[in-house]
Amino acid sequence: MSEWLQIARFEFLRVVKQRSYLFFTIGMPLFIIAMSTIPAIIEMRQAPPTVGYVDQSGIIADAPSSLNDVTLQSFSDEAAGRAALDDEQIDSLWLIPADYLSGGAVQEVVAGDSSSRQREAISALLRRNLAGGVDPTVVDRLEQPANWTYQLLGSDRQLHQGVELIVALGIPIALSFILMISIMFSSGFLAQAIAEERENRLLEILITSTSLRSILTGKLLGLSGVALVQVALWMVALVIAALLILASGELPSGLPIPWDVLLMSLPFYLLAFLLFATLIIGAGAMLGDVRAAQQAASFVGMLGLLPIYLIVPILTAPSGTFARLLSLIPFSAPTAVPARLALGQIELWEWGLSLGILAFCVVGSLWLVARLMSAATLRYGTRLTINDIFARPAR
Repeated sequence: MSEWLQIARFEFLRVVKQRSYLFFTIGMPLFIIAMSTIPAIIEMRQAPPTVGYVDQSGIIADAPSSLNDVTLQSFSDEAAGRAALDDEQIDSLWLIPADYLSGGAVQEVVAGDSSSRQREAISALLRRNLAGGVDPTVVDRLEQPANWTYQLLGSDRQLHQGVELIVALGIPIALSFILMISIMFSSGFLAQAIAEERENRLLEILITSTSLRSILTGKLLGLSGVALVQVALWMVALVIAALLILASGELPSGLPIPWDVLLMSLPFYLLAFLLFATLIIGAGAMLGDVRAAQQAASFVGMLGLLPIYLIVPILTAPSGTFARLLSLIPFSAPTAVPARLALGQIELWEWGLSLGILAFCVVGSLWLVARLMSAATLRYGTRLTINDIFARPAR
C-alpha cells in the first residue's frame, strides 16, 4: 500500500472514530429524517378535516360535499355553526357576510390553528360559485392566466414557471450552502492536521520515514474524505426527507431535476472543497500553533461565505461581465458556474476554462503547502515568513 494511502487511511479512521464526529454525522441525518417523518405520519393519521360555512350573501348555489379532500358542511346561521364547532363536529367555521360581493371580509372561526388546506377549500368553493355558468376551462385560465416560460436571450434552455424554475435555481444555492457547511464543520480538524505535528515536533520524526508530499497528500485526502462522507450522509438524509414529504403529498410529483446541471456542478464543489482544505492545512503549517491555526482556519472558512453573497447578482445577470469574471475566480466559481449552467448562460469552453483554473489552483496550493511544511520542519517554535517559504534549501 502506498505511503500516502496509509496516511489517508489513518487520518480518516482517527477522526471517524471520535464520538463527537459520530454524533454529528449520524445524529444529524436521523434528526432530519425524524423532522420530516413525524409531520407525514401525523398527516396520514389525521382524518380529512371538516369545514363549516354560513353563507349570508346567498352566492353559493353549487355546494359540493367535499373539495380538495376537505369535507364541506353548510349551516343556516352562525349560532348553529358555532354550536357544531363547540361540539368538535367541524374543525373551523367560515362566515361569508351579506356584503361579500361589495368587499366584505370572510371571517374564520377556529378553536385552534387552521391549515392552509382548509383555506384553499373555502377559496375553491367561492371561486366555483362566483364563476357559475362560465366555461370551466375559462375558470381554470382565470385562476392561472399565464404559464410563464423563462428564457434568457441567446440561450436554448427554457425553465417553466413554478417547481422547475425553483429546482433549477435551487441547485447553485444549495451547493453554496453545502460548501459553506462542509468548510465550517471540517475546519477544526483540518487546522490541526499539521499544527499538532509541528507543535509537538512529530513532523520531524515522520519525514524520516516518508516524504512531505506523501504526508500532505495523505492528510488532505483522508481528512477531506471525513468531511465528504459526513456531507454525503446528510444529503442522503435530505433525499429521504424529500421522498417522505413527496409521499405525503406536500410536494408535487415528478420533480423536474436538471441532472446535467447537477453533474456538471459537482466537480466545482469537490475541487473548491479541496482548495479550502489545502489552505486551512497550510495555515496550520505556517503558524505552528493549534490555537492560532484554528483562528486562521475560521478566517479561511469565511471565504466560503463569499459565494452566498454573490448569488443574487449572478442570477440577475448571468451573462454579464461580473458573472463571467466570478466564473474564473476560484472562490466564487463554485456558485457562479452552477448558476449560469442552470440558466443556460455559459459556454462549454467557459465551463472547461473555469474548471481548469480551479484545478490549477488546487495543485498550486498543494505545492505551496508542501513548501510550508518543508520550511516548518526546520523552524520549530517560530512563525514562518514569506522569505522562509520560498527560500532555496541549503546544499
